[in-house]
Parts: sequence; structure tokens; C-alpha cells
Amino acid sequence: MIKFLGHEIEWLPKVDKNQKALYIQISESIEKDIKSGKLPTGFKLPPQRLIADYLEINHSTVTKAYKHCEEKGLIHGITGKGTFVSNTLGTPKTLFSSSSEHFIDMAMLHPLYETNYVIMEMVKELFPYFDTELMYKYTSASGHQKHKFIAAKWLETLNIYSNPERMLITSGAQNALFTILLTEFTKGDFIAVDELTYTGLRNSANQLGLNLIPIEGDEEGMKVERLGVAIQKHNIKGIYVIPDCHNPTTVVMGINRRKSLAHLIEKYKLIVIEDSVFRFASDINIPTIYSLIPEYCYHIASMSKLLNPGFRIAYLLIPSFSDYERIEYVLHNQLFMPSSITNEIVSCLQSSKKINELLKIRVNIMKNRNDIFNNIFRTQLCNVNASPLYRFLDLDDDSIRNIDLENFFKKRGIMIYSADRFRVKEGIDKRGIRISIASAESELDFIEQLNSIYKVYNELLSMGK
Repeated sequence: MIKFLGHEIEWLPKVDKNQKALYIQISESIEKDIKSGKLPTGFKLPPQRLIADYLEINHSTVTKAYKHCEEKGLIHGITGKGTFVSNTLGTPKTLFSSSSEHFIDMAMLHPLYETNYVIMEMVKELFPYFDTELMYKYTSASGHQKHKFIAAKWLETLNIYSNPERMLITSGAQNALFTILLTEFTKGDFIAVDELTYTGLRNSANQLGLNLIPIEGDEEGMKVERLGVAIQKHNIKGIYVIPDCHNPTTVVMGINRRKSLAHLIEKYKLIVIEDSVFRFASDINIPTIYSLIPEYCYHIASMSKLLNPGFRIAYLLIPSFSDYERIEYVLHNQLFMPSSITNEIVSCLQSSKKINELLKIRVNIMKNRNDIFNNIFRTQLCNVNASPLYRFLDLDDDSIRNIDLENFFKKRGIMIYSADRFRVKEGIDKRGIRISIASAESELDFIEQLNSIYKVYNELLSMGK
């Protein structure tokens, strides 16, 4: 330990000013001490300025050495935190890159990575309180009872009320959705969906030989009268809805539409799948469909978009008509289950209320990003209480109908998703693009990327004039 200018320095590189280039000596010293174990994974290196001042060398020399080590995968910097020894065993950083890094990627729905440091600090703080006895053991396929009770209590903060005895913990929302489809539907069955719907449902239905029937909607979501006609025509067995911040359109279904839908579901005894993955970004004061008709409705709540993809946890609430043991059996036979470690971490975040702190931070960031989007594109959300992770831009001009929208943007270095990805049936006129607004890792990056998209968007519109 060396004390210097009020700082305690735990490590310094060994250099000889009469030998080869100093930045090479510093980088070699870092690499040697990492390989010997002197600098373990996670070790925080001294600030570059401090090393430069102590060794009486140029600051840019140390910066160059750090950059060289970062390119080799030895160390990595975290904005506002410092530089740390990586856990990649010196694997070059270039091997982890992909071709998509050369694009502005606003296609995939990523959560807010810029708050990952908050999650890391929370997990670190809670580590002494983890139930280590439970973390390193198998649990039942449907999850441990403790985690279910804590989850049920936390879900109340989103106005989702459930019985933990009728809950299954799954490895993400897609796992929950596939389990329902396997349990309740057989090949040839008909399921009513929105005209544009979640691609995971579309793909799973295709795999299982299920027929999806698109139902016309409006600014409130699926039209109940249109659903009634489809029920008579196709012998609909089930319905899949995303009432909170619909993906991709961001439409929020109002309470009156939900009640009308619930009434029709009760009348025809339909099986309902309510996908509530984005409820945290919506108006949580609107009751869930599950709360209106718990005897007919499956409800899926998920943590990966709210927290981080590393926490691939979903809570599947089971309607009273369903045989709990049967659906648990189907889940078990898929050989997918969230790890006990992941379950315990998420459960601890819930019981400590830290997840609520994180949610407030994220919602504020997303409100700001949606405001920025509104200002740039001169638009607004239908529901002022929503703060979605994505936005949908309608493109109904006939003159651009035959343009491959995704390819049009990709040729200009931008990745977005077009409505075609979410379309259930050919011939439906709705066209547009979905833009992920949570993908950028900072507000400055977001504004820069959004302005780039806006230029291409205007170029596209000008072709229709």
C-alpha cells in the first residue's frame, strides 16, 4: 500500500524509463500481474491520472496502456466507477463483438442497460442476506414456495393480486406462454389475437399447429364486436391479449374495453392468456383482465424487461378452471426452469423493496426518453400514463407500401423492426415500424441515434410525396 497525495494506492505498474515504450511496459505489467493472480478479477485499478502523477509521466501514456489492455480483454472501464480487471481471461474484446455493433440497433427490446450499475450495487449490498442454503439446490419445477409468496406480495405494487398457491415460476415469459399453449390447446385449435401481435406467440403457434385469427382493433385495443363475429365463425377456443403497452403498438386497453372483453369471454367460456410483461411501463391503476375473470384467465408477469435479461424470471398465474398439477407437469417436462440462484436474487430484491427504487429510476428515464421521442417526431402517446420501452410509427402511405422497411433502414446503418414481423395474416393493411427507445446506453447516445432515424424516416416519407 502506497500513500500518495491523500490516496492509498494498492497497485502500481513496474516501469523503467530507460527501456522500451512506457505504455507497453505498463500494459505488460498489468497483464503479468493478472496472470500471476496478483490482480484478481474485479480488482479496481488506480485512476490513470494518479498513476501518471506518481510515475511522473504523461497522462496519455497511461491512457494508451489501459486502452491496449482493454482491447486485449484484460480490463474494462465502467463509466463513473473506474477500471476493473475483467473475467474474460484475456480473451480479445474483438471476439465478443458482432456485426450488429456496426449498426444503430433499435430493433431488439432491451431493458435500460444504463441502470445496470444500480442493480449490481443492490445485489452486492444484499449478498449477505441471500438464502445460500436454497440458492444452490434444485427446487420443484414450479419454483420454491418462499419465492412465490414474496413474488405475490411484490406484484401487488403493480396492482396484480394473486394466490401464490396458484402460481408457477417459469424461465421467462416465453416459457410460460409455451407451457399454456401445450397444456390447453391442441393442433388445429383457433386463438384470437390482435392484428399485430407478439412474434413469440406467432412462432410457438406455428410450431404447435395452432391457428391465429387476427381481430381488428383501435386506439383501445381489440374490438369486442369483431371478436364476437370471429367466435361464431371460427369456433375460437382462446384469446391472447397484451392489454398493457401492447407490443408493438403501445396501445393501452382501457377499463371499459377490458370489462366488455371479460363479459364476452365469460359468455363463451374462452381460455384467456393475458401477457403483462410491460405492465410496469403502463397505467397500473387499470385492473388486469385476470382480476376481472380469474376463473378463465392465465396471467404472465415477467422480470427480464423490468430488471435485466440476466434475471429470466416470469410468474404464471393460473385460472381456477385449470388443473395446477397438469400444467406443472407440462412445465416440468420442458426441462426449463429458472435457476435457484436467480430466483433468490430476484426474491431478495423484491422483499427488500430495492426493486421499487430501481423501478422509479427506470420509469423516470423512460418518461424522459418518450418526451424526447415526442419532440423529435412531433407525436405523442395515446395514454399519458404509459412509458413504453418502444414506439410505433404508422406508415400507411400507399406509395411506400411495397418498400421493405427493415432493409431500407438497414442500408442506412439502422436496425428497426417493421410491422411485418408482428403481422398474423397477409392482407392486413397496418404498416409501420417499431423503434426500441431503451436500447441506447445513455441519453446523449439516444438523442443522436433518434435523430439519425428521424432523417431516414423523413427520407422515406418524402418518397411518398
